[in-house]
Amino acid sequence: MKNIAKFSEAENKADSEELYEMFSSIRHCPAPVIGRINGSGLGGGAGLVSCCDIVYSVEKAKFGFTEVKLGLIPAVISPFVIEKIGVTNASRYFLTGERFTAKIGKEIGLVNETFDSMIELDEAVANAVAEILTCSPAAVRAAKKLITNVASKQFFSSETKDYVTDAIASIRVSEEGQEGLSAFLNKRKPSWLDGKK
Repeated sequence: MKNIAKFSEAENKADSEELYEMFSSIRHCPAPVIGRINGSGLGGGAGLVSCCDIVYSVEKAKFGFTEVKLGLIPAVISPFVIEKIGVTNASRYFLTGERFTAKIGKEIGLVNETFDSMIELDEAVANAVAEILTCSPAAVRAAKKLITNVASKQFFSSETKDYVTDAIASIRVSEEGQEGLSAFLNKRKPSWLDGKK
């Protein structure tokens, strides 16, 4: 984050395109991707969770699309998140930047299952892997491709990529984007919170 605070808009665009490609490669990995969450998934971290096919989390985990708290927007992760949790849930959490529990993550479709302990979490991951290993590798790859082709064509177009990477590059160099990044990096409140709790 320190580096992007100093980037030009063109540098932000290039950085955003690389970030999009990383998320896309995870989302479109031909093998199943299992997320094992034992902590916080905020901003891009929650975006990574959205790219997973199966997500198991400890109940104490916290999630959030907190970019607006920094004067930014969750642009690059938006296609992956909206595909996962839907427009209604994305509207609430993108616009408020509020953090939420793993239980809520399950309710909105970000998380498949939550567990009280790491032992239970690890058992669930091991069981999922064991089940996948009983399946035809070609069928699993084909099923994953089917899910992507049926459910997400609108999210992964070149127009969507251009829009989201332009959007984040532009807002990162905006006055509020710079103020939010500066405040975050300097551990102070951003100017739009002056006089507020």
